[in-house]
Amino acid sequence: MLVGLVEAEAGQRGYIITGNERFLNSYSVGVANLHEDFRRLTDLTKDDPVQQRRMASLRTAVDRRLAQLKGTLELRKAKGFEAAQAIVQAGHGNEQMEEIRKITAEMENNELQLLTRRIREKEDRTRATILINAVFVLLAVAVLATSFYLIRRDVADRKRAQDTLDRFFSLSPDLLCIAGFDGYFKRLNRAWEKVLGYTEQEILSRPWLDFVHPEDRQATIDIAGNLRGGDVVSTFENRYLCRDGSYRVFLWSSSPSLEEGLIYAVAHDITHRKQAEEEIRELNAALGRRVVEREGQLEDTKKELQIEITERKSVEAQLLQSQKMEAIGRLAGGIAHDFNNLLTVITGFSDLLLEMPDGDTTMRGYAAEIQKAGERAALLTRQLLAFSRRQILLPEVLDLNTVVIEVDTMLRRLIREDIELKTILSPGLGRVRVDPGQVHQILMNLAVNARDAMPRGGKLIIETANVELDNAYARRHAEVKPGPYVMLAVSDTGIGMTDEIKSHIFEPFFTTKEKGKGTGLGLATVYGIVKQSEGSIWIYSELGRGATFKIYLPRVEEAADPRAPRETLDSLPAVSGTILLVEDEPGVRRLARRVLESRGYTVLEAGRGDEALQVSERHEGAIHLLLTDVIMPGMSGRELADRLGPKRPETKLLFMSGYTDESVLHHGVLESGIAFVQKPFTPDTLAQKVREMLG
Repeated sequence: MLVGLVEAEAGQRGYIITGNERFLNSYSVGVANLHEDFRRLTDLTKDDPVQQRRMASLRTAVDRRLAQLKGTLELRKAKGFEAAQAIVQAGHGNEQMEEIRKITAEMENNELQLLTRRIREKEDRTRATILINAVFVLLAVAVLATSFYLIRRDVADRKRAQDTLDRFFSLSPDLLCIAGFDGYFKRLNRAWEKVLGYTEQEILSRPWLDFVHPEDRQATIDIAGNLRGGDVVSTFENRYLCRDGSYRVFLWSSSPSLEEGLIYAVAHDITHRKQAEEEIRELNAALGRRVVEREGQLEDTKKELQIEITERKSVEAQLLQSQKMEAIGRLAGGIAHDFNNLLTVITGFSDLLLEMPDGDTTMRGYAAEIQKAGERAALLTRQLLAFSRRQILLPEVLDLNTVVIEVDTMLRRLIREDIELKTILSPGLGRVRVDPGQVHQILMNLAVNARDAMPRGGKLIIETANVELDNAYARRHAEVKPGPYVMLAVSDTGIGMTDEIKSHIFEPFFTTKEKGKGTGLGLATVYGIVKQSEGSIWIYSELGRGATFKIYLPRVEEAADPRAPRETLDSLPAVSGTILLVEDEPGVRRLARRVLESRGYTVLEAGRGDEALQVSERHEGAIHLLLTDVIMPGMSGRELADRLGPKRPETKLLFMSGYTDESVLHHGVLESGIAFVQKPFTPDTLAQKVREMLG
């Protein structure tokens, strides 16, 4: 019976651990064998009320255990491994199995002792009958028939008892035995031959200790000593040798009979159960390793996700900052056109006033102050245009080391004597395509910013290097494309910045300086120049540990452009010619006309593009230069040039504007072959540019 229950339990545990339905077959076979064993045991013990009560208790315990096995299987199918494992680990099944083994052992021991006692009683009764016959030999004739009958009945009873014992021995799937304290088996059932592979005689002829595994012999000897002392043993395990050299694991239930010097015992073959338990332990261990491994993987994944989330938040913050800066830039650039027109008029006419040889001294002083204010306003406008990436760039392919060397002397004049300037220029530095004047502006602005951050002196370090920005860097920094770059770094040992200040440091008009000590446009200008040059700028700073600005400009493979000296107005030859001036702002138009006519040019004037075309048609002579504003109502300067070009192919073209426009520029860089003058301009600037075009 226990074999069937153990087989069912092993199938249940195997399915819970693995989910493999092949274990359900073992479970079903065990349950079927268990019911058949119940039927046979009930039939064998039907004439013994005590055994019947034990059978009722046994059935109750077995049914409860089967119900639990079935429940855990259904739970495993419905809710998975963890839910079923929690019930298994609670250990209720172990208690029920111990109860079942105990009842079974009691039944088997009771049956063995009962059968043995019946045999002895029959033998005693037979001896008594013979004695009575001897004493009453004289009455032999009278009682011969009765004695003969009694003898025959006793022999029959003894035979029936022996047959019952034999049948019990033969039917039991467990290993039944009667052993003596002399160390030998006295009787065995057939299960011994089936399990161990030896014949009954081979087992009976050798001490039972010979069959015990060497590692289990001492424990077996100790248990035999306990039995010799009268103890009943219900749960003892050892291993027995089979003929093929393998070992089977037995669970013993033993009860001694001291008067007879015998041990009545039942051995349950639990080898399969032990193997199943070992498999379960291995599966549990493997599952534990998988859980640990999975936990490690989950922990790694968690860390990776945390890093990714941190990087994503950083990139999102960078994008928001970039969008904010772009919006501010659009606002700044939006006012530049009209503002520059006004500044052109203010600075231009103040210059003309100052050029008047016979002007009033007081009036000349007023004009000079107007000119200074206009120049400051123009500088402010240029800074706003730089930030909004709408200024005009004249890029060249150059080596940044050369630019740093060029501005070294100028930077030393900007900083104080208590600040040490150190340059670390990388040999073999790659080339970049930038406007050298704008790089000068970057270095000056950063140097001034560093100087103000070191009120008690310190070090200013300018460094260049070739770098390769990979995909990982690009993921952490918005708007950065992987590839080769040249780095320009400016570091100081000043007071440093908080994260809050760093988040606003490139915004226009944001400053940490005292009122009147700065416009807050220095770093904003740097930001705009770098962005317009298709580069990126990042700041690394902590309070009390200085700051480092790192600028990354795309590396190019072209050779550096030659640096030609720029011609001055006085060095250019005098020229003359007819100029078609097109400007929708009347003040700017009047200023330009007066400047050009004062230099000896003939000026044809128009306020709109369509008006300019009419002027061109009416003019019979040559038009040497078209000087036109880019942004005008109705027709842009570019459209005017395109329509006038086929009619007057000899006419040269000079654009003027207060901010960049995609019709003549690409990302702030002049298209090849296009001349441009930036508003606000001075009379000399305009005259020099026109002379360059017509010279």
